[in-house]
Amino acid sequence: MSIRRRQIVTDAVRRQRIENLMGQQEKARAEATHPPPPPAPPRAEPEPPKPPIIAIQAEEPTPPPAAPVPVPPSEPPPRRQTIKKEIVPPMSFVPNLPTVVIVAADKGGVGKTTLSRVLLDYFKAQGLDTQAYDTESPNGNLVRFHKEVASVVNLRDSNDQIKVFDSITRSKVVLIDMRAGLLAETLDLLTDIGFFDLARQGKINLAFMHIIGSTIASFNEIETTADKLDGINHYIVLNKTSTAEFFKSIDSVGKDALKRGTATIEIPMLDPVATEHVEAAAVPFGEFEKDPKYSFVMRGKVRTWENRVFTQLDALKLNVH
Repeated sequence: MSIRRRQIVTDAVRRQRIENLMGQQEKARAEATHPPPPPAPPRAEPEPPKPPIIAIQAEEPTPPPAAPVPVPPSEPPPRRQTIKKEIVPPMSFVPNLPTVVIVAADKGGVGKTTLSRVLLDYFKAQGLDTQAYDTESPNGNLVRFHKEVASVVNLRDSNDQIKVFDSITRSKVVLIDMRAGLLAETLDLLTDIGFFDLARQGKINLAFMHIIGSTIASFNEIETTADKLDGINHYIVLNKTSTAEFFKSIDSVGKDALKRGTATIEIPMLDPVATEHVEAAAVPFGEFEKDPKYSFVMRGKVRTWENRVFTQLDALKLNVH
């Protein structure tokens, strides 16, 4: 290279250096006068979203089944004990005490009046002063055969109740022929006024003649009636005046029911033709059998039949006077 060319390069380098130096000096003065703003803080980068934390509950291990505890053999539950109601024995009939005889049944047509008529003959044969009450108000049926000693009353009327139950000491015997449908009412009445208590205390003789006809319903009456007659002479009367067929199976039908009574008697069946003759005559059985104006045959049948009934009444000791 020539001397001229090297001189040119050297001058160019020198000028470049001078310019760089002057630029640095100018920059330094400018910075001294206006210092540069502090550098901006580095931009924070957003944190990436954290994945949701899912709590995983560890399954507890299932405990092994407990060994069965031996259970001692249990005793059978105690049986419910049925408390039996204590039955009060009836009072024996006492001589010279007023005697009340109630002839009853809840159903009609079972022979209540027939038995009442026989009972009036029975007491008359013993010479006992007897008063009878026919509760078949207003007409009555018993009074048709025993006009001298029977009168019609209404036991639902308080005045007639006084007439009947306040007069029991005026005669040796008082007989009450109860109409059908009054059984339950009369039992409640006699309980409420304390009439049954008189018998339990031995102040009167009381015979409750319960007529059973040839129906199952009649036997069902015995249970409900007997519950109210503890300590009372409760005589169950099997009336065969209509038919005897039903009573052939009595052991299977009402054997247990009959045990609830104090005693059981049977009224045999009177010959139907003889019954018609007495009905037409409208007189007591005892008068019919003795009056020669009536049929000899019919009188004999009535006499035999009534004597059989008297024998059973004797067994009840109704003839204590």
